[in-house]
Amino acid sequence: MTDHAPSYRSLSGVAWSVEHSGLTLVRDGDGKILHLGYPEAALWDLLCRRRPLEATIRMVAAIARLETQAARKWTFDTIQTWVREGWVVESGGGDG
Repeated sequence: MTDHAPSYRSLSGVAWSVEHSGLTLVRDGDGKILHLGYPEAALWDLLCRRRPLEATIRMVAAIARLETQAARKWTFDTIQTWVREGWVVESGGGDG
C-alpha cells in the first residue's frame, strides 16, 4: 500500500453496544440498526480504535482465517458497504 493509505472512522452519531454474538450499531437521527457478527464486529472495533489499515487487514486475515489478499478485498468491500450505508466515513491518512 502507499504511505497515504486511507483511514476510516464511524460516522458521528453512531453508537454501538457489545452483544454476545457481535455488535449492535444504532444511528442517531433515523434510528437505523445494524447487527454485526464476526468477523464484521472485529473489523468495526479495529476501525474505531483507528488501527492502521494494513495492521487491520493482517488482523482480519488471522481472525477470519483468510489469506492476506482475500482479507484485504473483504476488508475494503465491507468498509465500502458501510460507507455507502452511512455507518463510516473516510477520515484521510493523516488524522490523529
